[in-house]
Amino acid sequence: MALHPQQTGIVVGGAKICAQLLRGNSAWLNKTPS
Repeated sequence: MALHPQQTGIVVGGAKICAQLLRGNSAWLNKTPS
C-alpha cells in the first residue's frame, strides 16, 4: 500500500516529535534528583 507524500511527511514528523520528546524526557529525568 503506497502512502501519499503528505501522509509520509506527517508520519515522519510525528516520529521526529516523539524522538525529541523521549530525548527531552530522559534529559529531564537525569537532571531531577532522585
